[in-house]
Amino acid sequence: MAALFWRCLKEKFKSANECFKNETMLEVQTLRKENYRNKRNFIGNKNALFEQIADTYDLGEVKKYSKVQIGYEDDNNVLETSKGVFFVKIFGAYRDLKECQRYVGLLDKVIAAGVKTPKTIKLNNNSLGIIGGINVAVFEFIAGKTFYELARTPSEDEAKEILMQAAKINQIDFRPAFVYDEWAIVNILDQYRIVEPHLSKEENARISPLIEKYKSQNIDELPHSLVHGDIITSNAIQLSTGIYIIDFACANYYPRIIELAVLACNLLASFDLLFIINEYEKQNQLTNQEKELLPFFVELAHAMHVIGAVRERDIHGNNSKENEYWLNQGLKGLKIHN
Repeated sequence: MAALFWRCLKEKFKSANECFKNETMLEVQTLRKENYRNKRNFIGNKNALFEQIADTYDLGEVKKYSKVQIGYEDDNNVLETSKGVFFVKIFGAYRDLKECQRYVGLLDKVIAAGVKTPKTIKLNNNSLGIIGGINVAVFEFIAGKTFYELARTPSEDEAKEILMQAAKINQIDFRPAFVYDEWAIVNILDQYRIVEPHLSKEENARISPLIEKYKSQNIDELPHSLVHGDIITSNAIQLSTGIYIIDFACANYYPRIIELAVLACNLLASFDLLFIINEYEKQNQLTNQEKELLPFFVELAHAMHVIGAVRERDIHGNNSKENEYWLNQGLKGLKIHN
């Protein structure tokens, strides 16, 4: 306790009590994430589970299934049966029932608002299924490819549609229960403190001034809304019928500007900010403050890609191709030589 008290003073929290509150919250969030790393993938007889899912949802006979390798959370699979192809999300065991209900409830709101995202297959009029004690959700399968898989940037028309979809999401009148996301810009102070010892000298020299500037911002003053917060190359699927936005697991009630910052740092990085702002404002008007801060928040989004990927690599041993991709994206965005 004494060490925590003096660290609080050093970090200039308003009071030791406030620091203790923040430290405790971070510890709980960190423990949850450690639990997610150990319990995100289903451990058991997957053949039997898919047979039971197919039978319960009346999907026909199971032909084959394959795990989706892209993504950091949950056990996602493509299931082929005698009645068609489906996307099956097996929720990580670290997610309790309330969090799973939050996820499907949010999807119901998004679908009702006309956002293009795969529709859930209902079970007794419920989007969440509990099969043998396992929380699952079954979706229509969208036979397209993500921009990550296509390894290309969206066309101008595709970019306009993506921004229209983002604006629709931000207009949904819904405030879900908060879920902590290690990659979210709003958590940059927590994550920087954890990852700082693992950053290179050049990485830290570029990121530390952003951290100091972020500390001076009053984030609560910015317009807030429902924000997907992760519309990136791996979460946007291109089809002839349009662009579908997937994976709302980390959607939260955030400063609205975060939606555009994440888009501008990755999926729409080839478009200038004026284009992004103009197209978004055809649906949603931004404040002058948001427009002024957008370039800074884009830098923060790049910084979070570096921080997140370094955390995954150095602390959690994640040397995947996807993690390397995000690290390189962040380094490139911050103009750091790899």
